[in-house]
Amino acid sequence: MKSGAGRRSNSVIDLYGLTKLRELIQRFAIQGKLTQQYESDGNGPRPTNLERKKRNTDDQPLAFTAPKNWTEAKFGDFFTLEYGDNLPAKARSQSGEFPVFGSNGVVGTHHSACVFNPCVVVGRKGSAGAVNLSLSEGCWVTDVAYSCVPPQGVDIQYCIVLFSTLGLSKLGKGIKPGLNRNDAYALSIAVPPLSEQKRIVAKVNELMGLCDELERQTQDSIKAHQTLVETCLAALVNSETPEALRENWSRLEDHFDILFTSEESVDRLERTILELGASGRLVPQSEEEDSELFLQRIRSNKDKLIKAKRAIKPKKLPKLEEKHIPQKLPRGWIHCRLQDLLMTMDAGWSPNCPVDPSPNDETWGVLKTTAVQSLEYRQYENKVLPDRLSPKEQYEVKAGDVLITRAGPRNRVAICCSVEGTRPRLMISDKIIRFSVVETEVSPRFIALSLNVGNAADYLESMKSGMASSQMNISQDKLKGAPIILPPLVEQEKIMIKVDELLTACKNLRGAIPKANKLRSLIADQLTSNINLSNAP
Repeated sequence: MKSGAGRRSNSVIDLYGLTKLRELIQRFAIQGKLTQQYESDGNGPRPTNLERKKRNTDDQPLAFTAPKNWTEAKFGDFFTLEYGDNLPAKARSQSGEFPVFGSNGVVGTHHSACVFNPCVVVGRKGSAGAVNLSLSEGCWVTDVAYSCVPPQGVDIQYCIVLFSTLGLSKLGKGIKPGLNRNDAYALSIAVPPLSEQKRIVAKVNELMGLCDELERQTQDSIKAHQTLVETCLAALVNSETPEALRENWSRLEDHFDILFTSEESVDRLERTILELGASGRLVPQSEEEDSELFLQRIRSNKDKLIKAKRAIKPKKLPKLEEKHIPQKLPRGWIHCRLQDLLMTMDAGWSPNCPVDPSPNDETWGVLKTTAVQSLEYRQYENKVLPDRLSPKEQYEVKAGDVLITRAGPRNRVAICCSVEGTRPRLMISDKIIRFSVVETEVSPRFIALSLNVGNAADYLESMKSGMASSQMNISQDKLKGAPIILPPLVEQEKIMIKVDELLTACKNLRGAIPKANKLRSLIADQLTSNINLSNAP
């Protein structure tokens, strides 16, 4: 039987309903609600294990009223769960005659068998309660599972339907869940006549096939939705004029409720907003500022700061590759390297600290790399500095600093934010690079935006190095070479105001997703769990 699975977020919720539908079909099946009963079928089979005396004190009565010709009994009256035999992984192969079963399916093959009939395999340890089917005349069931050969009068395919509805996985106990077979033996069941068992299996397979088709259609719908989102956002990014952008945005805004219904789609929308902001397409360009005069003013201010020993001297940088040089700039914008805008740049200190955060503003802490998110500074992501160590106050983070992650997994390197405000006594770690910019001409927030997306982000991605994708880094010198396109300060501030406005709208969209998903899950649960079967015809 196929279980529901799907992509994260909204797609999971779409398929969650299918999972509940499959569960409902199986529950209806083992209660006799999917097929017609016939007197000619006779009665259900007789139990074969009535001599089994050991019972769990938590015996539960049958949870439904079974048809009159079904046999009511305990699971252990019909079925025996036999322990599997140990078979080390090195003894298994991929070319043996017999399948080898672990706690949740086939884990290899072997040249001999320990079970010599078709059987149901039930997970004992690990995937406790998982149900699998072996139709071969022999198999090897390892010691983390049980085997069950159905008695005469019980169809093995019906066993799969029945076992799947008993909640065996919920009987597993311990840190590494283990299923005690005596707990399973105490479960109450009802078994129909063999001919009805076969009709039930046929009906379940028919309905599960329809579920499979519905799942395929759902997956196709999810893919089509993703394509639609990507196409609409691409139209925004490729808008050639402000007028075209406004028109495309208006068209998109009218359909927010159907386009952005998953975490992934909102992530993509946020990314598009940042790209539009960093490339100068969110607000009108300045009519007054001359780009050459703007660039000369930045250089003049930077020279004065260098002479006053308040700014670092620029280094000779490698020439930019052609792919990192913008082909066209918005009116009034300039192209430069990050070091042209810098006053200071350093990295911090990473002493051995407890995992606990600094408890208050009077206690020093060291920022973790997770304190730096895309355009978001999280001061609470820190570790407390041990009492035995003295703080290095030169690394204390201040408002106006720009932070960028220097080392970590590839997807966490070169993440950038500005610090608009912070509590005192927090130091940067040596995995965080900090810099400041010439604030008379440059907004720290706009620089953080520029480094997170677009041309600068592509450059930084190409500059990452390391032995593995889980251990990457980027140097200060490579960071200094990042290409920046920059509008006048007034326009930078207007862009960030617009970005904030749009990201707030995205936050509201994102906040609505869990509520909608929870409601859909609740509806699915209610529809499948509160159906009264006792009065069904």
